[in-house]
Amino acid sequence: MAMPATVMRWPLLLTAALLTALFMAWQALVAVDFLYPFWHRTLHIDDTVRIFGAQNRNRRGFERTTTTEHARLFAAIVRAVEHGGIGLEQIQYRDPQGRPIDRLLTTPEIVHLRDVSRLISATEKFGGLCSVAFFLIALSLYLRPAQRPPLKRLLGVLFGTAAATIAMVLSIGAKTVFYRFHTWLFPAGHPWFFYYQDSLMTTLMQAPNLFAGIAAEWLLLTALFFALLTFATNRLLPRV
Repeated sequence: MAMPATVMRWPLLLTAALLTALFMAWQALVAVDFLYPFWHRTLHIDDTVRIFGAQNRNRRGFERTTTTEHARLFAAIVRAVEHGGIGLEQIQYRDPQGRPIDRLLTTPEIVHLRDVSRLISATEKFGGLCSVAFFLIALSLYLRPAQRPPLKRLLGVLFGTAAATIAMVLSIGAKTVFYRFHTWLFPAGHPWFFYYQDSLMTTLMQAPNLFAGIAAEWLLLTALFFALLTFATNRLLPRV
């Protein structure tokens, strides 16, 4: 009877810990707007705005906006997406004197961001459930200890799987995978690709470059949270 507990509960705990770490890292990054000001400087997004803002076919004057305004607009999009897309239509960009110029988003962009909002909402609910599962599995191991298999072997399987996944993505091409996931995850016929000359949102985010940066910081922060959760459970749970 001890075999199923040994075989299943510890691997399940580490899997739940990894998914919980992903959830925690995402929530932490949302709270700081994904460190947008850092990526704005690193990617020279001000140059992108200056060049393509002037070329935009739907809006005027975006090339005159400031770095501070870009951070405010990105934060407004993050807040709206995290709250079901409410308020996307009201986001306006302003000139250096703080006077409104125009609405930031077009109707197709709003449709896309609402799709993103629904996807994120579902993913966050799943992450919350994983966090509860992690706590419950850890509690069961505390109340009814089970012999733990070699931790290095379990971690090796998890990190080996993660490394293989990353290697596969890199071999296929990150941009190809990024575009393929969009066709899988969003409703058919809904827009998700926008040229810089048609989208201030794309210009503001220097897509897809900003998303690569966000993925990198999410991965690093997930690794940190996962290490903390693993260390805590390894120290606090009783040994058999």
